[in-house]
Amino acid sequence: MIKQLKKRFITAIMSAAFALLVVVLSAVNIIVIINMDMQATEMLKVIKDNHGVINYMTESDVDIFDYFNPASHLANNGVYTARFFYVRFTPEGEVQAVNTDHFDMINDQNAKEMAEQAIDSDKDTGYMKHSYKYVIDYSENYGSTVYFMNLSRELESIGFIITVSVATGLLVYALLFVIVVLVSGRAVRPWVENSVRQKQFITDAGHELKTPIAIISANAEVLEMMNGENEWITSIKHQTNRLSDLIKNLLVLSKAEEKSKNESFSEVAISDIVSATVASFSAVAYRNGKRLFAEVQPTLTLWGNEKAIAELTSVLLDNAVKYAADGSKIELNLYKKGRQIILQTENVLEKGTTVNTDRLFDRFYRSDKSRSRETGGYGIGLSIAKAIADSHKATLHAESAGNKIKFTVTFNIKKTGDI
Repeated sequence: MIKQLKKRFITAIMSAAFALLVVVLSAVNIIVIINMDMQATEMLKVIKDNHGVINYMTESDVDIFDYFNPASHLANNGVYTARFFYVRFTPEGEVQAVNTDHFDMINDQNAKEMAEQAIDSDKDTGYMKHSYKYVIDYSENYGSTVYFMNLSRELESIGFIITVSVATGLLVYALLFVIVVLVSGRAVRPWVENSVRQKQFITDAGHELKTPIAIISANAEVLEMMNGENEWITSIKHQTNRLSDLIKNLLVLSKAEEKSKNESFSEVAISDIVSATVASFSAVAYRNGKRLFAEVQPTLTLWGNEKAIAELTSVLLDNAVKYAADGSKIELNLYKKGRQIILQTENVLEKGTTVNTDRLFDRFYRSDKSRSRETGGYGIGLSIAKAIADSHKATLHAESAGNKIKFTVTFNIKKTGDI
């Protein structure tokens, strides 16, 4: 149990940390990319406003520490930092001029082709070939001019920032994982201790209550022998029997949830166990006006506890017999599917019965309280079944469709000693 709790604790913390890390890294890198785009847009605006002619500027012309001043990015000690070129078209769409003086990594022909593609795109601004941002300046009298800025250096810097941030994030995540693993035992220890004390209390209280209940029951029988049967004595006997059954179920549930290393698991013939349980419930179902049909695949075996699997099957059949509609059919199937053994029960519910399948396995939950009182249900049986399934590393789930409900237990076939 401690290992499972530690795994759940580590999984929960690391999942939350991973989600937070992804959000933070994504936000930081998106902000960097947006900032680069905004700077490029501002610089292209300056270039466009100056019609592609930028005078050399010195430190006295601009404040190089003004981060939001686009001019500060165009000059530093009199040297251009923006690499741009432009192509000017006549009103008729003919190329009038190509200027690549500020960027020698492209020839006039390539610049012309890119400008024509930008004009054909019907977008005033955008990106081309990933690293070129452009803006189109339309003039009614002088045609149009397409200004391009090369952002390959900026993109390389962003790529470096992303790589460093991801690597740093992964390193922090790995360190966090080590720390969480080291402290997980201490974190879950209070819960484990409380759970152990709770189960010990249930066990001790159950054993202590057995004696007074037995005495009350015996006294009721003596009174009945002396004074004859009456409604008060009958009520006492009925309630002591209910209380005795409740204590028994609580002890079974507590034991089923423990699954200690000393638990006796072995290779068991689940087909024989289920068949024997079905045989004992056939008469019960018939007495309650219901029909029990079972299809059990023979010679199936798995690694588990014989008594626990018998108890699991009994709980499912008992639940079906109690809550199946009068005169309806109860079905049980046991079969092998691949590397799994499937145990299923299905029955028809009374009309108007509502079932919350998400809460069926909660302790003391009863979907129809008035119906449960009539049948003597406590809302513990399915909790016991779930605990037994968990102790065998099996899954138990319920599904309701229309007026039918189906319970499915899926056992994984493992090698001896895997559980």
